Amino acid sequence: MQADRNFHLFVSPTHFKKCHEYGLFGVSEIKMNELANVHIGDIAFFYTTEKFGSRTIGQIYGPYEITSELFYNDEVVWEHTEKDPAKDKYPFRIKLKLLKEHICSTPISMQKLWDLREEDKIKTIMDSSALINKAVCNLLPGEGTLLLQSLIQANQSPTEEEPSYLGCGLKENEIDLFKFRGGNVKKFKMESYLESYLLKNPSKMYELNGFPAGTTDKYQMAVLNQVRTYVAGGSN
Repeated sequence: MQADRNFHLFVSPTHFKKCHEYGLFGVSEIKMNELANVHIGDIAFFYTTEKFGSRTIGQIYGPYEITSELFYNDEVVWEHTEKDPAKDKYPFRIKLKLLKEHICSTPISMQKLWDLREEDKIKTIMDSSALINKAVCNLLPGEGTLLLQSLIQANQSPTEEEPSYLGCGLKENEIDLFKFRGGNVKKFKMESYLESYLLKNPSKMYELNGFPAGTTDKYQMAVLNQVRTYVAGGSN
């Protein structure tokens, strides 16, 4: 497996089956920035929930390999918008497929992640609120490796072959991140556009932080999970 792959946990309590069937994961416009930090070759897991009798159990599926960069396509896959039934609520998307090196059909319980959290081996997901407020949780390399190992241990027997993905042929339309509002002083249409622009242009972040472009043996720069912060005046 590539050593420089990043790991992500996609949160999809209700739409995981469609994501798996289509080989897609999508978000709304306001959460576009969360997928801007996901790139081709990265490894993703899915957090979802399943009903067992009267109980709802959290499950983690994967691993999946990311096969596209962030793109726009509003063909209906999950849910149509209220304004236009011909457009999907989650048009900002990436493509994915089961990781061929480790095809796993049996999930692991979400309790495994909480156990690792109690052992101080998972640090990026503090509590269940992260799974309510975010669509994508970025993981540290060691955390992703632990989840990968847990899934492999739960899938010792040969698994089913990789499926055909219904969404593999969807057109990957480029996203225009320079959507502004305002007159003389232009402002990004949404904070998600600004964040996505910075994530897609890391040299700008180096510049804002006073570092030369790129990384050196003296420092490295990585973006994990963006969090909301209070700004005087009431803005986040």
